[in-house]
Amino acid sequence: MDRMATKSFATYEALKAEAVQSVVSPDETGWRVGGRSAWLWAFAATSLTVYAICDGTRFDEATTVLPADFAAPCAATGGRRIGSSPPPPSNMCAHLLRRAREMRESNPRSTVTFPNTLSAILHDALAVRALRDAGSARR
Repeated sequence: MDRMATKSFATYEALKAEAVQSVVSPDETGWRVGGRSAWLWAFAATSLTVYAICDGTRFDEATTVLPADFAAPCAATGGRRIGSSPPPPSNMCAHLLRRAREMRESNPRSTVTFPNTLSAILHDALAVRALRDAGSARR
């Protein structure tokens, strides 16, 4: 493994350099390394995807692939630069809304109370955000 890592290091660095040349869609998912929790990061660019396995989902982990001063927009952060500000709530709750929909589709009617309630709360929060944004635009 160490020999393969050494041989592929230059290629991996070249892929990371290419990824930062376009809009990147970062995403992370739970992963296990030796029985311990970790995160598999995927950075999808126009023509390639770069992966990294990290200990968490923070800014420091994102910068294992993207430079800290990454200036291109990130699709998953609503066009913001990673680390510049939090992603908009609509992106932050997208996973929860998708999961609630999957729960509704895969469970009998008698068990859909939780995903329906969760979806309603998240949609209400997004509506409040939209009203807030509309109000601040008029000022």
